[in-house]
Amino acid sequence: MKRFHNIKGFLAGFLACAVLTATFAYADDLYQTITVQTGSAKIFIDGEQVDMESMLYDNRTYVPLRHFAGLLGKAVRYDSNVNEIHIDDKEAVQMMSKEVAFLVNGQPVRLNYFTQMINWYKLNSGIRELSGSQKNQFKEFVKNEVVKICVTQQFCEDLRITLSASDKTMIEDKINVFASNYGGLDKFTAELEKNGISYDVYYSLQEYYALRSKLMDVMTDLVSEDTIREYYDAHKDAYLVEKVKAKHILLKTTDEAGYPLPDSAKAKLKEKMNDILAEIKSGAKTFDEQMFKYSEDPGLKTNPDGYLFARGEFAKVFEDTAFSLKPGEMSPVFESELGYHIVYVVDKMTVYQPFESVKNDIYNIIRNDRYNAVMDEKAAQADIILNVSVYNGI
Repeated sequence: MKRFHNIKGFLAGFLACAVLTATFAYADDLYQTITVQTGSAKIFIDGEQVDMESMLYDNRTYVPLRHFAGLLGKAVRYDSNVNEIHIDDKEAVQMMSKEVAFLVNGQPVRLNYFTQMINWYKLNSGIRELSGSQKNQFKEFVKNEVVKICVTQQFCEDLRITLSASDKTMIEDKINVFASNYGGLDKFTAELEKNGISYDVYYSLQEYYALRSKLMDVMTDLVSEDTIREYYDAHKDAYLVEKVKAKHILLKTTDEAGYPLPDSAKAKLKEKMNDILAEIKSGAKTFDEQMFKYSEDPGLKTNPDGYLFARGEFAKVFEDTAFSLKPGEMSPVFESELGYHIVYVVDKMTVYQPFESVKNDIYNIIRNDRYNAVMDEKAAQADIILNVSVYNGI
């Protein structure tokens, strides 16, 4: 606690525009001693937090800022909900109305747009409900993403990177193709609106993605194959993949047109497959003998020694079965959409994916890394001014 002398009858509000440097002794009939408590409200000047002491007197907080802020052409805003004081340019503050959530380098981000962006990121992340603290964290995440969108657009404007008429036509074509999954553009728009997102905001996002792609092309224009190969060599362990070499016997449960056979026909095929398996297990026949005699696999002639494959190349049930077996093991009879199978694993190995097969993936990684390195820095340096009462009310 600190003690200060105050002239009787003087308004306590005077403290808001005075610099308090010392305590003076005066005659008791003119002055009385008052007690104030110093505190530490968060104070932001042009968006940057600064250390400055505040005072609590008669349940009110005072800081000697408003007078000097006025002299410097600044505006002071205090948010009692979070105990934050913001000192910003008057012109910037005057630009903000209840329709603006915040400014990014002077560019207003409207409240309606920002709330729709929150809905967009919730939709794409599959989030249904958020607790109180999670809501604030998620809002901060979306704010950072919107800031990055703004600084990307501003940087593109500085570099004179724009979308051409053909770029916009391509965007519209892609939207129409995607909207066909919902039964057309009108139904897709209705689905967006059901999730709190307008078509205009969705379209602006597609423009941003296209603009970002053009910017990334500029940033990675000089990426050579040597650079890509250097990345591959430095991150080679990321391109290790487990592979299985396996043979299999297939009895199809579909006709020549690809339609499923009747259940009665399928039952007979399953019985036949169980008999084939029993002969292999008894040692009466080898796997290869049964495979070459019965298998209806169309790739058998070109792969008589089996298939070498990683995950993602065949039907999931086929891969799951093959990867669950050790070399030399054979599966029971199982069914896929093609028919009944028996799998025999010849070998399992871990190999590096060939450079040529991952070259395009690495190029895209380098594009994203270079973009993020530049734009994350620009976003961190951006002049962001919150419309505090509006932003906190979201």
